[in-house]
Amino acid sequence: MDSATPRHSLCFVAFVLAACALPTVASAQHGRPAPAPKSSPSAPPATPTPMPQYALPDPVATVNGQPVTKAELERITETLLNAGGRSLKTISVADQRVAYRQMLSNLIIDRLVNAKAAGETVSSLDVETRLDEFRRQYATPAKFDDDVRKSGQTLDQIRQNIQHQIAREHWIDHQIADQVIVTPQEVEKFYQDGPPNKFDEPEKVTASHILIKLRRDAAPEELVAAEKKANDVAARLKNGEVFEEVAVQVSDDPTVKKNRGNLGAFTREGVMPEFANTAFSLKVGETSAPVRTQFGYHLIKVTDRKPAHTDTLDEARPRITTFIKEQKRQLATTRLVQKLRDDAKIEISPDLRDDAAPSLTP
Repeated sequence: MDSATPRHSLCFVAFVLAACALPTVASAQHGRPAPAPKSSPSAPPATPTPMPQYALPDPVATVNGQPVTKAELERITETLLNAGGRSLKTISVADQRVAYRQMLSNLIIDRLVNAKAAGETVSSLDVETRLDEFRRQYATPAKFDDDVRKSGQTLDQIRQNIQHQIAREHWIDHQIADQVIVTPQEVEKFYQDGPPNKFDEPEKVTASHILIKLRRDAAPEELVAAEKKANDVAARLKNGEVFEEVAVQVSDDPTVKKNRGNLGAFTREGVMPEFANTAFSLKVGETSAPVRTQFGYHLIKVTDRKPAHTDTLDEARPRITTFIKEQKRQLATTRLVQKLRDDAKIEISPDLRDDAAPSLTP
């Protein structure tokens, strides 16, 4: 079954730094096992030629009499493009216009929902918890700090963005609470109407690992040192030391202090082949010898195994309930926002309206 959609599909612009400029970091950046990336030919980076710039009016719109400024739209659009590795200076005038229109639509939604959510109470603990979630997605604190610096915002500004986002979530939840109720009958119908293989689950193992990190271009002496360290760790485990305690002491996985090396459950396809071949060959409770991957050496301990099977209705019920609830939430949120737009007085610059003919004049 497809995974549930995001809790709120709207990318509210005041939260664009946290939602977009601080993207989820792939597990590979943590040195954790991940599917092997597809290879691509390397080429020297080309120096992009600056593109002509689309001329925005100022203000670009008004929302219930309040202006949306050119500077604000440019800043938010550039931040979002930067998060995807692009820039207003490197895309065509036509693409700039498309980007501006999309972000202006989000800015308008942002203004309308912010006004409604102004009375919502958000604790500082909730804000810090959400901020910590973003921090943990980075391989190192320095990388997080570097991305914050590049964003041009301070941590206090990010905290304010997060506070606004949580307030919006609270307000939306209050408005649509009665529209996201899932009945047992809906769950049963979803299960019964699905194709025969919809609830098939592949074989999974739950495992922990200890990572001895090694750069791909490591010098021979570094390779020897990493291999020796991995073998020393293996000897400690063989002599009866507790895997989780050793992991906290020596593992180079930056998440180890939080999870004590536990990677959770995964399928063969969910990790690199070298890692999978070893993990799926171990018995529950068994620990491997050092295994070499592109990240270094891993010592793997399997703590649980589930064979391939088809979920029963009761087994699938939590996932189905979440899936249906999120579909209802998304639809209800879309309707709520559309009503806010319909009831508001919104004036958009003519050349940024959806029905405007594209202008290619910079």
